[in-house]
Amino acid sequence: MKSIPASFTKIKRSTWNLIGFGFIIILIAVADQLSKLFITQHFRLGEVLVVIPHLFNITFIVNHGAAFGMMAAQTSWWLDMLLLWVPLAVCIWLVVLLWQARYQPRIFGVSYSLILGGAIGNLIDRCRSGLVVDFIQVHWQEHYFPAFNVADSAISIAAALIIWQILFAPIRPPKRPQESSLKDESKK
Repeated sequence: MKSIPASFTKIKRSTWNLIGFGFIIILIAVADQLSKLFITQHFRLGEVLVVIPHLFNITFIVNHGAAFGMMAAQTSWWLDMLLLWVPLAVCIWLVVLLWQARYQPRIFGVSYSLILGGAIGNLIDRCRSGLVVDFIQVHWQEHYFPAFNVADSAISIAAALIIWQILFAPIRPPKRPQESSLKDESKK
């Protein structure tokens, strides 16, 4: 019985990586949108549900600005365009990175997928209503961290994973199928 060529299994693995990355993207974007839908249907704007006193609340807040409420007080057409087009450009760039990540350590592809899923989730909000729904509120006593959502959480986790990989993981050259090995396998 003839064995499967090594170059075929590498290509197959990269295809499965892309399918897995796509699943993560969809999972994050859908979880983000469903959680925001739940909040908007069951909470009034500004309503707070204390989950853990002096530490964790669920609240319904809208963010007209960038990440974590930055530039929220600013109002101008150029800022609205910036908050729409920059994330769209980042999404396109992340698709390119994901394509290249097929042969990198899987943690990079997972991280890019988390970022892309989160960016898509927040971009859907921006396109639909010009703002982003935030509802997770973490604080210590009276010191509050800006409210965030599932998409923001995914993006933050991805950033931590990338930093961890860069700082603590050994650097290995990417594994790519060699053209010469593909030609050699086709001759057999």
